[in-house]
Amino acid sequence: MMKKSTLSSLYFLISCNVALIVLELVVLSIASSNFVSDIKLPWSGILSDIVLTIFTHLASYAILTIWEWATFIAIKNYWWKKTNKTDGLLLFIWLVFTGVLFFTNLYYFPQSKYAILLSAILPSVLSLGMLVILYVLLLTLVGLSLLAWLKAHKVSFFSFVAILSLALGLNLIPQSTKLPLQSKQPNIFLIGIDSLNLHEINPVATPTIYHFIKRSTIFSKAVTPLARTYPSWTSILTGLYPKHSGAIFNLMPAHTVNTSASIAWQLKKHGYMTVFATDDRRFSTIDKDFGFDKVIGPKLGVNDLIIGSINDFPISNLLINTRLGKWLYPYNYINRASFYSYYPNTFSHEVNQQLQHIHDSPLFFAIHYTLPHWPYSWAETSPQQAGDQFKLADKEAIYKKAIVRADKQVAKLLSLLKKQHRLDNAIIILLSDHGEVLYEKGSRITKASNYQGQGPSRLATYLKQYTDTTLEESGGHGSDLLSPGQFFTLLSFHVTKNNQLINEIKNVSTNVSLLDIKPTLLNFLSLKDQGNLDGVSLMDTITKNIQPPQNRYFYMESGMFPNLSLSKRGLVKIAQEYFTVNPNNSHVELQKEKIKELKAQKLYAVLWKQWLLAIYPEKKHYIPIFVNLENKKWDDNLDSTYALKTPAKQLYQKLIHFFFL
Repeated sequence: MMKKSTLSSLYFLISCNVALIVLELVVLSIASSNFVSDIKLPWSGILSDIVLTIFTHLASYAILTIWEWATFIAIKNYWWKKTNKTDGLLLFIWLVFTGVLFFTNLYYFPQSKYAILLSAILPSVLSLGMLVILYVLLLTLVGLSLLAWLKAHKVSFFSFVAILSLALGLNLIPQSTKLPLQSKQPNIFLIGIDSLNLHEINPVATPTIYHFIKRSTIFSKAVTPLARTYPSWTSILTGLYPKHSGAIFNLMPAHTVNTSASIAWQLKKHGYMTVFATDDRRFSTIDKDFGFDKVIGPKLGVNDLIIGSINDFPISNLLINTRLGKWLYPYNYINRASFYSYYPNTFSHEVNQQLQHIHDSPLFFAIHYTLPHWPYSWAETSPQQAGDQFKLADKEAIYKKAIVRADKQVAKLLSLLKKQHRLDNAIIILLSDHGEVLYEKGSRITKASNYQGQGPSRLATYLKQYTDTTLEESGGHGSDLLSPGQFFTLLSFHVTKNNQLINEIKNVSTNVSLLDIKPTLLNFLSLKDQGNLDGVSLMDTITKNIQPPQNRYFYMESGMFPNLSLSKRGLVKIAQEYFTVNPNNSHVELQKEKIKELKAQKLYAVLWKQWLLAIYPEKKHYIPIFVNLENKKWDDNLDSTYALKTPAKQLYQKLIHFFFL
C-alpha cells in the first residue's frame, strides 16, 4: 500500500491540475464564440466526438499529473530521502512543468488564447528567457528522476542509452519509397492556391510559382465564374457555371449540387486513382461525392467549427501537429481554419506521406492550399502582426507573407512528384480559385475621374447607402464584380511526355475561364464530353500556336452578402439566421428556404473582350455598370451618350437572358 504522504502528494498535484483546467476553461469561455454557437445542433450526430474530445483532454492532463508525480517520487526517494520537507519540492516540480507547458505554447502558438493572455503580461524577451530557464530546470528534474529510477531498478545507464539510441535509430532510418507503377496514361495534377492576387507573383516572393509559369502556357486573363472556393472548385471539376452545377454559394445543401458531373468520376472509369487534398474544409465541402477515392484534409462536419475552436489548450496545441495529434485532434490536424495551431509544414508533410503510400497509376491529384485565405495568419504569426481579423485594410503584410509561405508548400510538392517520376508523363495545372483585394485604392475599377456620366453616379450613391465600401475600394473575394483582383485567377498548363516539355511556352492574353479546365483535360485524354459543358478545350492553344476563341461571353456572380464588412458578432448572427446542420451527416448547410433571399442580394456580370457589365440590386431594380477594362472608362446609365457608343445594351440583354430567363 502507498504511504499517506505519497497519496497526499498525488492529491495535491491532482488538485493543482484541476484548478489549472478550470482556469483554462474560464479563459476559453470568455474568449470564445464561433460561427455555429447559435445554430440548433443535432446532438445525436456530434455528441460522441465531443465526449471523446473531452476525454482526450482529461486523459492528457492525467498523464501530465502522473509524470509530475513520478518525477517527485523518484527524486524524493533517492535524492531527497534525508529530509521530510518535500512540500516545496512538490510545488516546485508542478510550477516547472506548468511553466514549460504555458511558455512553450506561448513560443510556438502565439495566437493561442492563453499565449495572448501571457504575452500581455510579460515582454517577449523575458518570455523567451523564462522558457530557456524552465527547460533547463525541466531537463534537470527529468534527468534526476531517470537516474533515480535506473538505480532503483539496477539498470545500467549505458544500457538504457544504448536501447534508447537503437529505438530512435530504427525510427529515423528512412523507409524505402516504392515508386508508382508506370502507365501509358499521363498523371494529372491540379495545384490550387487560394486567394492569390496575380500581382503578388514575382521571382522574389514566389520563386516556385514564377519559374513554373515561365515554362508553361499561362492564360493571364482567366476568370472564375464565382470567386468563392466551393463554387469555383465545383466549376473547375464539372466545367459548369454555378447556375448549372447548383453550387451558387458556399455550404450549399449537398443534394442541390451536381457532383456527378465532376471529372473525377469519369477518370475513375478510365483507371485513374483520384485524390483530393486541402487544408481547409470548413466552408468548402469537396468530398468523395465528387468522385475522389481518397480525401486528405481535416475531418469534415460541424465539429470542425465546435471542436476545432475549443481545442485551444496548451497541451493539445503541443500535440496537434504530431502523428499522435492526427488521431487525437482530427478536427484541428492540418486544419488551416484553426489558424492558431496550423503549421504549413504539417500539411505538406501529411500530403507527402500520403502520396508516398499511393502507388496506383495513373493518378488524378487535386490539391488546394488555403494559407493566403483570410485571416491570413497561422500559428507562427504574432498577435501584433495578425491584428484585428476583420480589418482587411490592415492585412497587406501578413497576406504577402502567407503567399510566400504557400509558394514553399508548392515547391515541396513539386519536388516530391519529381522525385517519384510522376511528372515525367503528366499535365500539371497551376491555378488559383479566385483572387483577393484588401481595400487598396483602385481595387474597384470605377475610378471617379473615369466616370463618363452626367451628374452624380448611381453606383456611388448605392455603395454609400447599401455597402461598407467606397467607389474605388473593395475587399476580400466574391464580394464585388467590379474588382478584377477578385475574379482574375492564375491558370497555367505544363505538359510533359517522356520527360519532355510539349506545351507552348507563352502568355495568352485572351479571356478564358476556369470552366475550361475539364474540357481541356478530356480533350487531352481523348475522352468524350458527358453532357453539356460551359467551358471549352484550350488544348490546341497549349500544344499548338492556335488562339482560343475570341468572341466568348463569360458570366460571373458574387457570393452572399456582397460588399459588406462582417464582424465576429455579425458572423454569429448570420449563422443563426441562415444556416443549419444536416442531421444525416452533421455538415453545416444553408437553410433551403433562405437561398431565394440570398440570391436576391447577388451581383451579376458578363465579360466580353475588354467590356465588363455588372448589375447591382437596388430594391426591385438593378443598377447596370459597364466598364472598359483597357482604358478604365465607365458609366452607370445604359441610355447615356457614352453607353450608346458601346456594346452595353447588348451585354445587358445577354446577362438578363443567362441569369433570369
